[in-house]
Amino acid sequence: MAKRNLIVLVLANALLGAQMPMMFTIAGLAGQLLAVNACYATLPITMIVLASMLCASPLSMLMQRYSRRVGFWVGAAAGMMGGVIGAYALCVGSFPIFIASSFISGIYMSAQGFYRFAATDGTTPQFRPKAISYVMSGGLVAAVLGTVGDLAAAGLDAGAARLGAGGPEAEGGGGAVHRAQAVRAVRGLGSVRAGLA
Repeated sequence: MAKRNLIVLVLANALLGAQMPMMFTIAGLAGQLLAVNACYATLPITMIVLASMLCASPLSMLMQRYSRRVGFWVGAAAGMMGGVIGAYALCVGSFPIFIASSFISGIYMSAQGFYRFAATDGTTPQFRPKAISYVMSGGLVAAVLGTVGDLAAAGLDAGAARLGAGGPEAEGGGGAVHRAQAVRAVRGLGSVRAGLA
């Protein structure tokens, strides 16, 4: 049972880590699209980080009192709610609602920090350091999954990624091309919003 839980935690850490960079990219671009002043464009990202920080202690107490499972369910529910509310905010063009969705998504991010501690549950004291290392190595998997997922989401092939990687704005594998695709996607949301009005 402990090995199964460890595998689940490694995969969960990898999947969450893979979507976080995209979430930060889209949050900044959507903030720029929705905010009345470009200075507030990164406020959604700030809200994600702030919520993660503020919710770490309450989540820890919740997990201690009830169980880690309950804490992870709360985090997953917050991630789902944050995503749905964020999509709604983009459709209606509401920056305040998008800020609220970003804060709720930060609860999801906070819950992820406890995966490494959950890895030690049910393991022998000698295996605990390795269990934590395995879960943290999910971040390496996330780097690969995030890059592949971002390229797939942007509709890029490997050739286009190589072209974007050579420019001065490259960020480790197609950064400039990916950023241009993301900007076009967020701008497309503005046309969808205009069509709904």
